[in-house]
Amino acid sequence: MYKNQFQGNSFFELFSAQGSSPLINWKINGSKTNIEKIYNKDVKGFSYNLKNNAYISLPKENKQSCHLIHPFLVLQVYIPSNCQFTLECGITNVGCDKGRIVLSTSIKSIKYSSPHISLPLTIMKRDVWMNLCVDLENITRCGFKEFNGLSFKTLNYIKIYSTCKLRRVFTMKYRPPDTTGDDYIDITEPTDSIPKNLQFNHGIESINQIISFDKIINYLNVKEINDTSVYQGSKSLSKKQSQKVNSKDTGQTTIAFGRKILIPLPTPKHLKKKILKDNNINNINTTIITNNNNDNYNNNISDDNKSISSDLQKKMVSL
Repeated sequence: MYKNQFQGNSFFELFSAQGSSPLINWKINGSKTNIEKIYNKDVKGFSYNLKNNAYISLPKENKQSCHLIHPFLVLQVYIPSNCQFTLECGITNVGCDKGRIVLSTSIKSIKYSSPHISLPLTIMKRDVWMNLCVDLENITRCGFKEFNGLSFKTLNYIKIYSTCKLRRVFTMKYRPPDTTGDDYIDITEPTDSIPKNLQFNHGIESINQIISFDKIINYLNVKEINDTSVYQGSKSLSKKQSQKVNSKDTGQTTIAFGRKILIPLPTPKHLKKKILKDNNINNINTTIITNNNNDNYNNNISDDNKSISSDLQKKMVSL
């Protein structure tokens, strides 16, 4: 489609919401109410609203190929939170092998099925106008196993699925600088600013975000480490809570005379009855033992008296 057109500049524009027929080269899949041109006050210009599973694709004819040679695809887009968004690209590498790249917010992990690769867009920013830049070179070289590291050659087709507000679509020879503060950006890679005629109007809040295979891998690895730490932390917390409950079962403590002492828990009713019964039995036994001891003592006294009287009688007889 664009094979014979000059693509030697730093960018190549594919779509702009301005003008009378912006989608003349695009295939429209959806009703007019789901793909409509509106004026956005926040960007002081027009954009296309895509919603309810509607999508647009380039080129219009399936048998055609875009044959775009720039390795960076840029979408000026606004994606609301809690809405799904999908971007599909067909590429060819320098070995003339074809592949399909699907980037979607509905995907949670990397899925690979030769020659297709599906990548999660969980790292993508929401509720802000941005230049969403897809690094086709990095995804082609690192994402496709059977390509054996072969580089990107051409972009064959593009499909943009709802839900989003779309302002422009263009390709760039070098990636724009990432302004999101995300980690894992190759600072040695050459960059180029967004051309002035493609930039947002002055005073419009916007960001540049780069989406690459390496960046997605790094984000997923960090997320997995964080999830593991949270899981282990919750386990240790539950263990501490159980220990706290067990310590409560054994009784509470208080400070008395400068020392920490244990306060026993209240005795249950059935144990109280048993303790009272045992105490009564002990009291009865104690009384019996005391009486027996008294009887023995009295018996001993009487025997002593008897022996003393008998001795006196013997002495009187002798006299």
